[in-house]
Amino acid sequence: MTIGLPPLSTASFMLEGQQMFHILSKCIEIESKGEKVYHFELGDPDFDTPNEIVQSAITSLLSGRTHYEASSGNQQLLHRAREVTLTSRNFMPSADQLLVTPGANYQIFLALACTCNPGDEVLIPDPGFVSYKSICKFLNLVPVYYTLKESNSFETRLSDIVPMISSSTRAIIINSPSNPTGAVSSQSEISKLFEFCRVNNKWLISDEIYARLTYSDSKPHFSPSCIDHCQERVVLINGFSKAYAMTGWRVGVVTAPTFLIDKMRLLLETSLSCVPPFIQDAACSALSINPNHWLDMVNTYENRRNLLVSGLSALKNFRVCQPEGAFYVFANISESGYDDIEFSRILLEECRIAVTPGRFFGPSGKNHIRFSFCCSTSDIMHALDLLHAKFG
Repeated sequence: MTIGLPPLSTASFMLEGQQMFHILSKCIEIESKGEKVYHFELGDPDFDTPNEIVQSAITSLLSGRTHYEASSGNQQLLHRAREVTLTSRNFMPSADQLLVTPGANYQIFLALACTCNPGDEVLIPDPGFVSYKSICKFLNLVPVYYTLKESNSFETRLSDIVPMISSSTRAIIINSPSNPTGAVSSQSEISKLFEFCRVNNKWLISDEIYARLTYSDSKPHFSPSCIDHCQERVVLINGFSKAYAMTGWRVGVVTAPTFLIDKMRLLLETSLSCVPPFIQDAACSALSINPNHWLDMVNTYENRRNLLVSGLSALKNFRVCQPEGAFYVFANISESGYDDIEFSRILLEECRIAVTPGRFFGPSGKNHIRFSFCCSTSDIMHALDLLHAKFG
């Protein structure tokens, strides 16, 4: 008698993951043979986590902070996060509006799981972060793309969102500065979008993981949380990965209305119990370090951006919109004669340059490739030399 394997859930077949990590696996295979690969595929800062943060975690471990923590988060970290929010966004949330999570990505899952019902529509940016779509599909939600137009420098515009709204729309996700485009959306457009959500009773989920990484005083980051102080309908997604070079630490703090945080906390308790206390102590230390640490990183990223944008713009088959934030360049390669998948394959196989095909971020990205400038200036210069030698 043959006994079959037990079945998987229907939802498990909806999972897509993050395809950039598949590219990384190919890169690791090439590097295992002793070949150099120029990494532009992942948004992982090449800086080390500042020493003060690392030492804080070590001290915490040695002092025995290795047991359970309150599921909502360590009180010291929550207090410090409230103070930083006052400085950065001009309001101080209450402690019960905050929840410490293992990174910002998980916050998106918690927010959608606790605000939406199966079959609800969620508006997501195209191009936009890959997890938005995957999380929606896993939760049996319907992801509906709204287009970020290159002609508008990929900025969020209410006029591009309204036509996509239906009676089934439950939430709208925005991301400024944007992954993959680096676009920073204006205060005016975000304010108009908030008012639209208020009048039409929609959730506004604002992914602000790159909030500290902007390059122009004339185009500062603006959060819709500044309007309702996350008391009504705004969910502020944020974490430590990018600005503090803490991608591997997996820690963040989400801000939302109390009645929503209550439910998100219960789901976090059910699935993860809590974020390790020594990780939270390190995060608290991050919020207290000299701001020059991350300002120096921002200045370095800006110099890399300028170098990469200048070099790519000089290529005859590339069209580049200069990013105002984050650390990505979303290059248009429609005149190259290749689609994004084939172009990315050629770059990796023939030039050993790893990039991410634009379609990974949505249908409108099929004529684009994303470069992350989280690598050294030297690597950027060498990669540009290779690109100019091959494509002129």
